[in-house]
Amino acid sequence: MTRAYIVTKGQWDTALLKLLLPENLARDTSFVTGSGSYSAQSIARSILAVKQLPVALVVDANTVNEQAICERRDFLRELLHQAAAGVPCEAFLAIPEIEIVFFHDQTLLERISGEKMTQAQWSTFRFHPKEILLTILEETPERTLATLDSEAIRILQRYPLVLEIGQFLEWAAKTRYHPFGRQQVQANRRQWIAV
Repeated sequence: MTRAYIVTKGQWDTALLKLLLPENLARDTSFVTGSGSYSAQSIARSILAVKQLPVALVVDANTVNEQAICERRDFLRELLHQAAAGVPCEAFLAIPEIEIVFFHDQTLLERISGEKMTQAQWSTFRFHPKEILLTILEETPERTLATLDSEAIRILQRYPLVLEIGQFLEWAAKTRYHPFGRQQVQANRRQWIAV
């Protein structure tokens, strides 16, 4: 039974999150893939309005500028809340791109890639994780996901973005909400953020 939705901008993002979210949460979550950020935003709003089930929108920030990130997150949250009518929803930004999860642990990335990371690569990962990941992997990203062992998955699951999405899904599953009860959802959301 679908209890919540995760909407992403592409197939890679969806595959990565399906793999990294705990099985008990992924089982009750439907993953929907857009064809880019704007498509994902539109789909998320439609799900909120029509299905009236919790939605987590996950898109790339495409920047590391803190002010731009805050503005984009606020914009996306407001965009979702306009369609939510009291249904829990949240916008999650991968900063700067979803591939950043692989750069959470240098040892793991070196093991996956089979290469020792240079200091130049490691210091620039923050700005271009997708580009660097594609450069150091000999296989396609999708093939890399298929070869990850349980230890690697556990390490990747500890990335803050993955943990935050999981916390939101747990919170949304426990929250009683009523369409048009936006004040209650906002109060509940403050409790979730405080956790």
